Amino acid sequence: MADTRKAKRSGGRFALGMLLYALLFILLIVVGMRLFWDYIAEYEASRVNHAIDAYMDSFDEAHIDRISEPFLSALDASVLNREDSRKAVDLVMRGELSYRRQSAESNPNKTVYKIYSGEHEAGRVVLTRPDNPPFGFSFWSVEEESFDFPWLLDGDEITVPEGWTVTVNGTALDAAHVTQSGIRYTYLKDFYGKGLPELYQCTYRVDNYIGAVPFELTDNLGRPVSLDERSEERFLDNCTDAEKAACEEFIGRFLPLYIECQANTRRNAADNYNRIKPLLVPDSSLDQRLRGGIGGNYYAQSLGENILALDYARHIKLGEGTYLVEFTYLLESVSKWEAQTAKREVTLQIILRQTDGGLLAQAVYNLAETDL
Repeated sequence: MADTRKAKRSGGRFALGMLLYALLFILLIVVGMRLFWDYIAEYEASRVNHAIDAYMDSFDEAHIDRISEPFLSALDASVLNREDSRKAVDLVMRGELSYRRQSAESNPNKTVYKIYSGEHEAGRVVLTRPDNPPFGFSFWSVEEESFDFPWLLDGDEITVPEGWTVTVNGTALDAAHVTQSGIRYTYLKDFYGKGLPELYQCTYRVDNYIGAVPFELTDNLGRPVSLDERSEERFLDNCTDAEKAACEEFIGRFLPLYIECQANTRRNAADNYNRIKPLLVPDSSLDQRLRGGIGGNYYAQSLGENILALDYARHIKLGEGTYLVEFTYLLESVSKWEAQTAKREVTLQIILRQTDGGLLAQAVYNLAETDL
C-alpha cells in the first residue's frame, strides 16, 4: 500500500514538471517569435523603401501647407485667390504621386528621390541615416524636402484701349501689369503726328496664375465688353449716344453745304463758302481749302446735287472735344447744262471740334468715291 501511494505521488510530480517545462518552452517560443517579429519590423523600418513609402503617405493638410508655402508666396496675390490656389496644390498632392530614386546623388547613408505627379516633377526629398548607430538598426529620416508646381501656372495678356478697366477676380489691374503702352490703331495711322489728340492701346499681362486668367473688360463709358467683342472697331466705339447724335445732327447740316461748295451749285462760289463758313473752325485746313478754292470754283460748271442716302460707320472721340466721324453718302448729280444725271457713292472722314459755339468742322478727308 505504501509503495503504491509513493508511486502515485512521484507520477503526479513528474506530470506537473512536464507541464511546467511545456509552458516554459511555449513561453520561450512566444518570446522568441515576438523578438523575431520585432527584429523583422525594425529591419523593415530601417530600409529606405519603407521610409519613402511612409513619406509618400504623410501628405496631410499640415504637410501640404508647409511644402506649398514657397510656391504660393510667389504667385500674383493681387489677383489670385490664395484659397483656390491652395486647393489646386492640394489636388496634386492628394492625387497619384510616384517617386524615382536618384542614384547619382545617393550614397549608403543618403538617398535622394524626385516626386512626380504624372510626368511632372513636383518635388525632391533627401533621406539620411546615421553612419554608426549606437545599437540596433539605423533609421532613415527626412533631411530636406522642396516642392514646386510650375506646370500649374499660366499667364496671359490682353490688349485694350488706354482708359479701359481690366479686372481679374474683381481686382482692377494697375500700371504694374502693363507691359506695353502707346500701341497705335491701324485705323488711325494717318492721324498720328497731325496735331490732333491721339488714342492708343496698352497691353496688360498676368503671370504666375493658376489656370486660365479670367479677364473682364469695362470700356471708357462703363459698359462691360465680352472678350469675343475685341476688335479695333469696338475699341474705337467710345462715344456716348448723345455725342453720336450731336455729330450726326451737325453733319446733317454741314454735308449739303459742303457738297454745294465742291460742286459750285448756282455758280456762286463765294456765296456757297459764306453759307458754310459758320460751320468751320476758323483758319483750319478745311476753312483754308474751301476759301482758297473760290476762284477756281467760280468758273466751274454748276451742278444740282441730291443726297439719296447717308450711313455712318464710325464715331470716334479722339479727346479734348475732338471727334472723328466716318460716313458714306449716295449722291445724285444733275447737270443743268446737259440735263444728265449720275450717281456716285462717296466715303468721307470728318474731324469735328467742340467749341463754345458748338461743333465745328476742322478737316474733311475723302476715302473713296465710286461712280454707279
